[in-house]
Amino acid sequence: MRTIFNADVSNSTLKDVISEEQNKGRRTMSLVTLVVVAGFIIAALVGLFDREATRTAEASGQSVEVEYQSVARAGNEVELEIRVSSQNPLPKQLTVYLTEEYMKFFEDLAVFPDPESQTADGEGTVAFTLSAPKNARETVIRITGRASDQWDFHTPGIIQVQSGLEKIEIPVVTWRVP
Repeated sequence: MRTIFNADVSNSTLKDVISEEQNKGRRTMSLVTLVVVAGFIIAALVGLFDREATRTAEASGQSVEVEYQSVARAGNEVELEIRVSSQNPLPKQLTVYLTEEYMKFFEDLAVFPDPESQTADGEGTVAFTLSAPKNARETVIRITGRASDQWDFHTPGIIQVQSGLEKIEIPVVTWRVP
């Protein structure tokens, strides 16, 4: 039986230090971990994980800018902002078209300002007809709601804005995270 009085005690405090060859795997894993963390930080700084995106299209002196959620989580508030501007005063009515697939992305959908009419065609496109302010060169349309619980990895859609005879189309994609 060993006791404290007959135990074998080493005189060196460095007995448990391992050699450089034995430590090579640990150093490699530390370096790999550091590179992965640095990669995530750089990706975030570049904007790879941005939650909002902006798309712009122009035609015949009119410009449509759509600001939308590029990444959303089910149940979170989602806003789609459509800014229509023109060199000349806007016509009395604007029509905003949303594809059915992108409409299903929203729950508790609300459109501001309130549309004068809402129609749907047989192909799954919903049209909101709105009045533009008198002699305005710019107006903003907001569509808000909650991201639906329906699970799709991404939801593509097409937003079209008709101002007078001109119809401007902007494709959008919103990715979902759990």
